[in-house]
Amino acid sequence: SAVDSFRSGVVNLNSWLLFAQYAFSSGVDTTLCNGIAIYYHVIYQQKISIIGAIAFLYGFSALYARGLGGYVSDKIGDRFSLSGRLWIHFFCMMAQGGTNIWFARTEDLITSLVIMVIFAILIQMSTGTCYGIVPFVDSANTGSVAGVVGGGGNVGAVVLGLIFTYNDYKVAFEYMAYFTIGAALLTPLIVIKGYKGMFLGRDDHDDPSRKQHSPLMVPKMKHSPHFVKLRRKGQS
Repeated sequence: SAVDSFRSGVVNLNSWLLFAQYAFSSGVDTTLCNGIAIYYHVIYQQKISIIGAIAFLYGFSALYARGLGGYVSDKIGDRFSLSGRLWIHFFCMMAQGGTNIWFARTEDLITSLVIMVIFAILIQMSTGTCYGIVPFVDSANTGSVAGVVGGGGNVGAVVLGLIFTYNDYKVAFEYMAYFTIGAALLTPLIVIKGYKGMFLGRDDHDDPSRKQHSPLMVPKMKHSPHFVKLRRKGQS
């Protein structure tokens, strides 16, 4: 039932570990969407026309980098299973936190813009690699797990909003980086039955929990069935 599915997602520890990580990937994204223009106006005294272009530069990364994170997760997962997905997710979040500190401590405008673009890409990739793990947590109840994890983005945005409210921008950015790195360090704790984690657990292909029930798990095929259908129509 729906209640049982929801309960399964809520009581799963891995759901909450990913919730915390999504809080400081998607939550960071939401915070910067709201505040990156103000940051450049206050810190670098840029005009409204300029900061609008800067905000666009940040937002543009969402068009491709989030999907890029999911794509990289899939490719590495094909070769190294869930362990590979966890490692690339860990790397993206650590790199995001490190770039965040670099961004906060930069004083030069041009350097700051270059770092911001790298930072934006890593944030989006972290959100993509996070959801690359979600279908493995409890495939029969993926919707509930996805709901819990997705809620982390909203909670993270609220927490970071409070941090920016009561701190100087540079200080708040560093706090945000430390939270991100702390969330990344939770990755080794993600252990899913039937799969090897970063350090714990082992791959067991015969484990019944590895059976995929989720509609998100799409079987691989060389050509889209829609493409094949169109090609047949063209040949007839």
